[in-house]
Parts: sequence; structure tokens; C-alpha cells
Amino acid sequence: MYTWDVSGRGFQAEMLQPVKPGTPLEGTVNLGGTEFAFEGEVVWMRQHAGERARGRYGVRFLSLPADFPRRLAEYRRRQGRRLVRWFR
Repeated sequence: MYTWDVSGRGFQAEMLQPVKPGTPLEGTVNLGGTEFAFEGEVVWMRQHAGERARGRYGVRFLSLPADFPRRLAEYRRRQGRRLVRWFR
């Protein structure tokens, strides 16, 4: 999974497996070696041609640590807006 547009409310992801809106997700966001556990839900999907083709998904956070938005802002100031790769 590759992610971008990570914010305090959610993120956009690209994955090889199709995931439908409403699907619950659990994982971690890795910011500079610190992992933040989250629970989320897929809210939209854009699939490329073919049933098994990779697709893009919008995920809304349902639960994550309270200090995540502040730590994300600090990370962006240090690293820029480069792509974050993560998931467990």
C-alpha cells in the first residue's frame, strides 16, 4: 500500500487488492520511525481497468491517537510532503 494526502482526518491509498467503500481497516501510520495505530473506513474507490487491477481509495480515520495531527505537522515540516509508505 502506498499513501499520500495524509491528514488528521484520513488519507488516499493505492493498493493492489480491491477494497469497497464501507470496508473497515486497521493499520499504522509510520512517521519518522514512530508508528501510530488507527482504525478507519474506506469512503471512496477508483479502480483501474480489470477486476484485479490496483485501485485508489479514500480512507477516513475513525480512531487514532490524539497527538497524531500535531506529530504529522511536525513530520511534514522536517521531511516535506514526500510519499509515506506504511501498513501492517
